[in-house]
Amino acid sequence: MTEWIDAARAREICAGDGKLYLSLVRLFLESYEEMYQDILRSFDRNDTFEIEDSIHKIKGACRNLAATPAVTLLQAAEDQARLGHRDLAKKNWEEARRVLESTVSYLSDMKESPF
Repeated sequence: MTEWIDAARAREICAGDGKLYLSLVRLFLESYEEMYQDILRSFDRNDTFEIEDSIHKIKGACRNLAATPAVTLLQAAEDQARLGHRDLAKKNWEEARRVLESTVSYLSDMKESPF
């Protein structure tokens, strides 16, 4: 496992196909900014359902890449939003955001699959 990606899980997700994994990374990076902005807009609107939904989307995309540290923190933010705790969801989102940004940086520099 790298710091940001669980390589064994990534290999499992892609049935050992490194090219497939790199394609998933490319698709994630192409949609990342829009997903990120959706989260920011949902917090601006104070809509906990929208917060939950937007975090859920990016969490699912991270799960497809085996970005386990980001998934764990995003799950906490999503759970708080589901419970209607906007402030706790925001706090958890800020923690997740830092890990997510490092994960995105790592993925952006990726030239070959981690397995």
